[in-house]
Amino acid sequence: PDLAEFLNRVSVMLKPGGRFIFTTPSPAFRKSTLEYVFFSFLGCHRRAQRFQIVKDAASMQYHYFSKDQWVSTLKQKGFEKISIEGFFSKNQLVFYDLMNIQVKIPLLYFADKAFRFFSNRPRTKKIVSYATAGLACWIASWKETPSSPNTHWVISAKKKG
Repeated sequence: PDLAEFLNRVSVMLKPGGRFIFTTPSPAFRKSTLEYVFFSFLGCHRRAQRFQIVKDAASMQYHYFSKDQWVSTLKQKGFEKISIEGFFSKNQLVFYDLMNIQVKIPLLYFADKAFRFFSNRPRTKKIVSYATAGLACWIASWKETPSSPNTHWVISAKKKG
């Protein structure tokens, strides 16, 4: 939660000219999760907003800065040559959440059952594995559009020196 203190510690650990590379959600993340999209679609906007707060607390996310805010913050802490690239579109995040829905709802968690099922059916396991890999590659190939901004940043910054 104390970003200034965290960046001070990173700066102390880095040698002059050292690079700090990290990923963080962008402002688009909060309105891109499956649950937020679902509740908003149903017209349950307060429920969607409450979900954002719960999600932030559960994932310990405190800062959803724009590119300009990150550049300004990092420059104030003695970093230069700051590069910010977006990745993971809103659509990709929703599909990622769909592919992992079994871990979001404990009653749907079926990893142990799936393991037993597929251990007795190696051919089915192979087909499902290829289909899942193909789906993941297809989703990863989707390009960002202006209407679907990236939900995460990868940021690289060099310590002055």
